[in-house]
Amino acid sequence: IPTKLINAVSLTVPTALMGVIYPAFSHLYGKSEDGLRMILKNTLDYLMIISVPIAVGFFALGDEFIHALWKTNYDGAISPAKLMLFSLPFIFLAFPTGNLLNATGRQAATAISRLTGLVALIVLDFFLIPMYGIIGAAIALILTHCIILLCDLFYLRGIVLRIGKHFVLQIIKVIASAGFMYVVIYAMQQIFAWYVLATLGAVAYFFALILLRGINLRIIKLLK
Repeated sequence: IPTKLINAVSLTVPTALMGVIYPAFSHLYGKSEDGLRMILKNTLDYLMIISVPIAVGFFALGDEFIHALWKTNYDGAISPAKLMLFSLPFIFLAFPTGNLLNATGRQAATAISRLTGLVALIVLDFFLIPMYGIIGAAIALILTHCIILLCDLFYLRGIVLRIGKHFVLQIIKVIASAGFMYVVIYAMQQIFAWYVLATLGAVAYFFALILLRGINLRIIKLLK
């Protein structure tokens, strides 16, 4: 169930967005580094804004969500699923970084990043699963996708360093907003059903994000 949830989410929003972004990357390569940097920055912002609250929201409401769909048949999957979904932001963000590497003729770097992640997953599973079981596998998955993203960012360091300050500030804003969402959900968990809590949480998240100026209207234009 955890991997099915991750695959279902990661194969929708980022995959659809890359259908628009990849041609833009290819068109601007060699013509405008500022254009490449702007598109990468806005795309990372958008995917972060979407993926982080999904991970935090599922951590808050994963029990109710799984019980609503599968009753108590998959209780054992709840804890690992809650952890595994924290790999979602790294998976989302690795879509534009990998696509930018491919669009700029660095397919070998993309392959090395993914191969490094595969090796890391094997090694981490070898050590963590015997000690922690399925929780160890969940931790290994998160670390693996984090390593893949870090490898991509290393190869793109010439561009990434130019947007580093903005990226760090955006991470802080998104995490703070997601934290506020979690507090709202937790405070009302005994009052409302999970689907009402999900709605209230989403409203709280975007309210906080707007207050923190974490949403740039130019991001919305990426979808057009």
